[in-house]
Amino acid sequence: MSLKSMEGAIFVQPGGPNTDVRYLGSCHRITGVSWNRGTNTLHHCGDPVQPNQFRVTDKTKGPPGLVTYNIESQVQALISYIEELNCPVPVLITSTNKAPKNDDTNWDRAWLLPNSDNVQRDWSDIVGMDENSLVMRTTGMEADAVIELVRLKVFRDSDISETEALNHIFACDFDICASETSPRGDRCDTLYAVGDAVSGSAVGTASVWKFSNGNWGALPADPFGADENIATGTCFILDRETTRILVFRGTTDAGNPAEAAYSDDNGVTWSNANIGSVNGEFVAGPHSLAALDRNHIWVGTNLGRIYFSGNGGESWEVQENAQIQVSAWNWVEMLDSSNGFAAGAN
Repeated sequence: MSLKSMEGAIFVQPGGPNTDVRYLGSCHRITGVSWNRGTNTLHHCGDPVQPNQFRVTDKTKGPPGLVTYNIESQVQALISYIEELNCPVPVLITSTNKAPKNDDTNWDRAWLLPNSDNVQRDWSDIVGMDENSLVMRTTGMEADAVIELVRLKVFRDSDISETEALNHIFACDFDICASETSPRGDRCDTLYAVGDAVSGSAVGTASVWKFSNGNWGALPADPFGADENIATGTCFILDRETTRILVFRGTTDAGNPAEAAYSDDNGVTWSNANIGSVNGEFVAGPHSLAALDRNHIWVGTNLGRIYFSGNGGESWEVQENAQIQVSAWNWVEMLDSSNGFAAGAN
């Protein structure tokens, strides 16, 4: 179903992200949204056959520019919020064919323009000879980017022969454009999933599953022992030829501390590393892991400790030694190498 301009609405967040959203009202519209994504520059060498001719040898792309757009509005007796806008704010544009359109959560398609800044103001027909002319105001805006939002829908699924709970799914690839040496790739072309151990089976271990070429299959070997669940995992590039898969035991072992396992050969073999020295400890859950890259990895345990690894999970040091709480850290999130958040059971 095609979207129509009268189905749209404009919202701003004067306090920035995660604050109250304000609806601008039906007498506003967005026009002239434009985003220069970077200009291409061609590189040339002389043509090997024709004199005074050139051939293209390469093409490089420059950085993107700012998003530019206008908010047009009727000037009314009462001042509009857009007229007193002086600071950069997130602007949300929504479109829906289902009422009410003044609800910022009700949309079929949406566009987020972060850090939108008022850079120009224009007025038209402030004084005129036609009694029906409306006084109009145009606010010229610049934003950092356009983030297009689409409702999440199932577009791909595949059978997996796992019979136990799946605790975490993670991706390792990158979005890359096709080149002379490599095909186009999407981040979710390859996925990994971890879950609970197969209780009561002859082996009784938990597998790491891989999604590739449209199918799920278990990796050749399992990282932990019988009846030991896998809580969470991640993966990252070690070098141009090697990707490391790193997973964490999510079950207590009274005689051993928390444990990580990593594989550099796609699950054919696994190496195990103790996390700390407190027996009975384990990684609390699927969100108890934060990994920025191979040199910045954190995990939270069931006993209130947060550990850090700077070498791809091969060794660990305690950063929070159960001083804040002695219960599970259920969520660890890092914004960068020095700033982050953690949330726990207490």
